[in-house]
Amino acid sequence: MELPTPPLQAHIPASAFPAATPPQAQGAAAMGTPPLSPFESPNVSRPPSPTTAASSTMLFDPYSRSSSMKRLLDHHERSLSRGKDPAYKLQPQKQQRSRAPSSLLSKLVALLPLSDTAASTGPHTRGRRRSISHAAAGEEIELGNLHVVGAPMTLHSTAASLRSVKTSSATHSAARQGWFTRDRAQLYIAFAMIFMVGSNDSATGANLSSMQEHYGVSYDVISIVFLANVAGYFISCVSSSFLSHKLGARYALVCAAVVWSIGCAILIVRPPFGVFVLSLAMLGFGGGLYDALLTTIISHDENPVLMSWMYSCFGFGAAVSPIVIGTFVDKGISWNLYYYIPTGLSIVFGLLAHIIFQGYEAPLDEAVVPAAAVAAGAEDSAPHPGPSVGEIFHGRATLSATARMKRALSLKVVWVAFLLITLAFGTGDTLSAWMTVYLSTIRAAPEAASRYMLSGLWGGIAIGRVVVPLILSKRLGERTFAIVLLMLAMSMLAIAWGVRNYKIDAVALAFVGVTIGPVTPHVLSVVGARVPPSLKASVMSLTIGAGLVGSGAGPLLFGVIAGRGWLNSLPAVLIVACGTACGSWMLVPKNTRRED
Repeated sequence: MELPTPPLQAHIPASAFPAATPPQAQGAAAMGTPPLSPFESPNVSRPPSPTTAASSTMLFDPYSRSSSMKRLLDHHERSLSRGKDPAYKLQPQKQQRSRAPSSLLSKLVALLPLSDTAASTGPHTRGRRRSISHAAAGEEIELGNLHVVGAPMTLHSTAASLRSVKTSSATHSAARQGWFTRDRAQLYIAFAMIFMVGSNDSATGANLSSMQEHYGVSYDVISIVFLANVAGYFISCVSSSFLSHKLGARYALVCAAVVWSIGCAILIVRPPFGVFVLSLAMLGFGGGLYDALLTTIISHDENPVLMSWMYSCFGFGAAVSPIVIGTFVDKGISWNLYYYIPTGLSIVFGLLAHIIFQGYEAPLDEAVVPAAAVAAGAEDSAPHPGPSVGEIFHGRATLSATARMKRALSLKVVWVAFLLITLAFGTGDTLSAWMTVYLSTIRAAPEAASRYMLSGLWGGIAIGRVVVPLILSKRLGERTFAIVLLMLAMSMLAIAWGVRNYKIDAVALAFVGVTIGPVTPHVLSVVGARVPPSLKASVMSLTIGAGLVGSGAGPLLFGVIAGRGWLNSLPAVLIVACGTACGSWMLVPKNTRRED
């Protein structure tokens, strides 16, 4: 009885799947006749179609112009019937693989971009895109034995790329199992480092009077310390992209720890005033390097809640250090001894970063390039001037740090982020710098009480960054979330402007901290979601650097206003800044970077 021709015969060449030769074919080969195809029934003498090789070559070449997703899916459905052929009864591994849900074509289809729901790999996946697709993680992709007529070298290199992606993905997924993983450890150490940076941000102001008394200089001269700190911070933010590109995140964090520790160690010995200013600049450089690097690492998760939580640690650190320094002052402990604490913390964090960030690599760019190549196609044999197949599959950027910086500056969203982050930093730091003077001078608040109210402002900022995104970020859109918070801040500032009672003003300004606190990390999260991973280091460093411009310019410009007798206009100026930020959020473009 003659069996029907297998449906797969007209679509896949005989060399595509190496299989055991049937006994009938072995006997024929011994007599000098060519063996049967593994896809041909031993009871059928019908030869394969002469166009089989050409059609299958175009089908399996992922860069063939004639291949399409529909043909891949159709072929996948037809391939499920190959187990009915008696020729496959002699190949138990092939038969078992055909019945498995993860067949060859399903694995190829799995490489295509999926939605976030479909691509989820489990509760431990934090969204960091380290491989081409988390949808393919844990699946075995075997293309090494696939020999297609006309493009063997391309497919072999593609197979090697896919196998390496599979290995890294499976290893990464396995590493996430358990409560305390390397990813979680990196997250915890990032939060702790930002806490330390925030503590230094307010420690300088809390120690300012003690520093001024020790060096015997005027307030005009001692104010240089703020410029030195901002200058070091700005230089580090601009250079962090180059350091991370040359050294990697691990050694760049160690470098930040070394610079920070040296700056704190110099302050411990109370050096001459010139060296004192230089040490504060080193603290600013180390803090800015910490800030830019950790913001880049967290931005790869593209999770606004995580970004806000990290910056809430900055607020908690800024709220704690004035209390610690106040305790030192009450007990007669010299101001310089406080810097033993950040020195020890920086050394410990540097050692932990060297261990925990070992092997850390920036995530891959999106896997939309191979899918686009399948849909649009490319010439089968024509040379391509762009990156190689391995570079496309791995998404590794081969650009220099300068080229990345230029490409980042060509993006519209980056310039919008510059405006938003400048307003966010300027508003928060202006309020922080002038709140104590405003309450003590305009509202006649006690001097000691005004310092505790400043801690209340930073506490409100920290609490707002923890609670508000957790409640509202999923319910509101990106732009709506920021605009609603800014409008609430404007209403609280209006209360502080209209009510002439320092207690009510202090409460209102603390609520201002709750509302404006989440805006800064939200800006960084929004811009991070709209740029590819290979540009995030450059974009984050530039964005934070632009924020530092607002951080220094805001208090300085209001100082000019206050010097002309308009100190009571602080809430009004901040209301105008918040209103400008509301309008600027309408300029944020939609997120069209990826569909996965």
